[in-house]
Amino acid sequence: MIDEPNTFIIPGELYSSKNSRLPLIYKDEKGKTIRKVIKSHAASAQAKRLLRLFACNPAFVASFCHEVQRMPLPIRLQIKIYRQTGRRFDYNNICQNLFDCMVKAELIVDDCADHLLPVYLPYEIDKNAPRVELRILP
Repeated sequence: MIDEPNTFIIPGELYSSKNSRLPLIYKDEKGKTIRKVIKSHAASAQAKRLLRLFACNPAFVASFCHEVQRMPLPIRLQIKIYRQTGRRFDYNNICQNLFDCMVKAELIVDDCADHLLPVYLPYEIDKNAPRVELRILP
């Protein structure tokens, strides 16, 4: 999962958690209408996969955290996405689930603008090995 210094590889395809949300509307015990939004199955499964990936790779987490701690805030994180297909996507939406999981796994403190500055590189197609390459920039 570590390719070169400051570069971290996360295997697999990313799915947008924003565009794949499903509305959930129900009435509570008092008859009040409750509206919630839940992630799609694909986005939820991806979040579980990412958290499991981080939990099962302590060397990745330790190395990533070590690099992050050396950098001033906001952390400039270069992101290169390799997709399986050329299907349209939005960089911010597709990375939101990843950033949320990185916060939950304590790789980054927060994904707000004060803590994280994503720098997106143009995506490429790699049908056989979709992945995300993260590089912490000085």
